Amino acid sequence: MEIFILEDDPIQRHRLEKIIKEALEKSSILYKKIFATARPVQLLNEINSIGNHHIYFLDLEINNHLRKGLEIAQLIREKDPYGTIVFVTTHSELAPKTFAYKVSALDFIEKDQSDFEFRKRIEECLIIANQYQQKPISEDSFIFENKYTKFQIPFSEILYFETSEIPHKINLVPSK
Repeated sequence: MEIFILEDDPIQRHRLEKIIKEALEKSSILYKKIFATARPVQLLNEINSIGNHHIYFLDLEINNHLRKGLEIAQLIREKDPYGTIVFVTTHSELAPKTFAYKVSALDFIEKDQSDFEFRKRIEECLIIANQYQQKPISEDSFIFENKYTKFQIPFSEILYFETSEIPHKINLVPSK
C-alpha cells in the first residue's frame, strides 16, 4: 500500500504525515511509501500503478481553489479505481458535494476537531484501507505479489499478456 497526501498548508501536511506514521506503527500496517505534496500535478505524476488499493488523503481547498481536491479525486479514480480516498478539510459544508463528484470517498475528516478524534479517524481509515488490500477485488482477478509489491486486477480489465524484451518478464496490457 502506498499513501498519498495532498495538502497545501505545510503545517497541516506535516501534522497529517506524522499522525499517519504513528497510526501505521501503532497498528503494525505495512506500507511501501508515504508521498506528501502541496502540488496536485506532483501527486498525479507519482501515481504510477493501478490495482494496488492505495490510500489518498486529500484537502478540498488547494491554493485557494475550493473544489480542487474533488477534481483531483476524479483524476485519481481514473488512475486508481480501487484506491481509498479520504477528504481532510476545514470545509465541512462541502461534504454533500463529494457525492456529486462520484469518487466514492471513504471518509470526510474535519481538521478542526479534537486531536484525539482526528487521530482516531485517520487510524480507522488506514485500517480499512489495509483490509481492502487483503481482499480480492473480485473472485475472478489476477493477483501478483512479490517482496516489493502486490497488485490485483480483475481479468475483465486485462486485454492480454505479452512477453517482454527483458528476460524473465512479461507485460500486462490493460483493456482501458
